[in-house]
Amino acid sequence: MRKPFKTALKVILSLFLVVVLVALYILVPRHGSKIESEEWKGKESYNPQAVQTLTKEEGQPFKILMLSDLQLDVPFKNKDYLKSSIDKLVKDNNPDLIVLAGDNVAGVLMHFHIKTVVSIIDSYDIPWAVVFGNHDREFGNNLYYQAKQFMKAENCLFEVGPSNVDGLGNYVVNVTENGHTVYSLFMIDSQREIVTDTDKYFDNIHENQIQWYKDNVDAISEIEGHKVPSMAFFHIPVPEYKTAYDLAESGSDEAKILYGVRNEGECVPRDNSGFFDVFRENGGTHMFAAHDHGNNYSVEYKDVVLTYGTKTGDYSGHREDQMGGTLITINNDYSVTIDQIIIPLS
Repeated sequence: MRKPFKTALKVILSLFLVVVLVALYILVPRHGSKIESEEWKGKESYNPQAVQTLTKEEGQPFKILMLSDLQLDVPFKNKDYLKSSIDKLVKDNNPDLIVLAGDNVAGVLMHFHIKTVVSIIDSYDIPWAVVFGNHDREFGNNLYYQAKQFMKAENCLFEVGPSNVDGLGNYVVNVTENGHTVYSLFMIDSQREIVTDTDKYFDNIHENQIQWYKDNVDAISEIEGHKVPSMAFFHIPVPEYKTAYDLAESGSDEAKILYGVRNEGECVPRDNSGFFDVFRENGGTHMFAAHDHGNNYSVEYKDVVLTYGTKTGDYSGHREDQMGGTLITINNDYSVTIDQIIIPLS
């Protein structure tokens, strides 16, 4: 009886070992090695030949499709809905650029899900840009692993950004027409949620990121001979989102709600780093954020339009009748039109 018992024990232990190894492979976070990049040394560091550019054809609008909070998570749960809804958004709107506004993945298996997201978005053969959100940093997954998946994609414009500027993924995409930059699109890492023993709060866009933005604007404007307007895309909204909506809701002439509703309190940074003021003073016209799944409004405040992207993914908190994407159109006269596109969850 001993020999069969030993044999059975070996089989059980072998199976247990296999299960452990498979579980470790699935669950252990991926830690990508650091991606080296140059330091930023002021506006002299701006190199127009190195900045990625997209062409706006003369007489044609330039369309940007923004997708917010995909949060691909539980395997097989929401991949099909996500793919079908993005398929429809792309087919119906034929964008020139797709922007993912952060929280692209979530959960313990995000190192697998990021490859799925990249595969879906890259399949449209359309240039796409991406910023990181707070959930993209969870469960020990560092951002370099995800950044490398973006950088391997054929159509992705992602760059890690200067090594001495805080965050990962601060970069510029210029929209040009007839060889001149007509709009600069700034992709900015809005940092993360900070948890201490006594407090929990959202970080903000840091001072050196703000200076990097201003340096780029100054350099681009010097080349063009005039202030070039800019948009900023980031995940966590700046505090002025709440300020502007409060003013508009109270009937103040200082702010105006363009569309959408507030369905939850704004999850803005604890401290205001002043990015909104610098952005406004330097030709910034539109800010785009995500993060608050229930908010989908666009509000004008001090000549800057602050817009929440409509939530695209059906994982985590969402309103089934307020899901889809956001279409941003740079018109022939360089004015900007923003449209909320709803694809209800069926």
